[in-house]
Amino acid sequence: PTPTVQTVAVKSMTGSAVLIRRGKGSWTASAVVTIRDLNTSAAVAKATVSATFTPGSVVSCVTGSTGSCTLKSGTFAGTVASTTVGVTGVAGANMTYDASQNTVTQITVAKPK
Repeated sequence: PTPTVQTVAVKSMTGSAVLIRRGKGSWTASAVVTIRDLNTSAAVAKATVSATFTPGSVVSCVTGSTGSCTLKSGTFAGTVASTTVGVTGVAGANMTYDASQNTVTQITVAKPK
């Protein structure tokens, strides 16, 4: 039998930031991304989420049973006020990513005070 292809999209994204060295002001950002099946609204496990931290780097994570995973940035200098996290793709076995159905595509995470 032909496997069923899931059409998936980003359900939610929430960001947070942590100071590493208070004196220098270095910090890191992270974003929890949740992926859903558009046909059933169910959480999607084993989806590889790709994203870019701007400024920063390209990162990815794989969703667990809750459909969520955490994207983690590198370290930012204290002079960087914020970073934008943008999802660039979602991939997995028998999955089609429909970016037009994303509830959110990018968020901005501010340097912690």
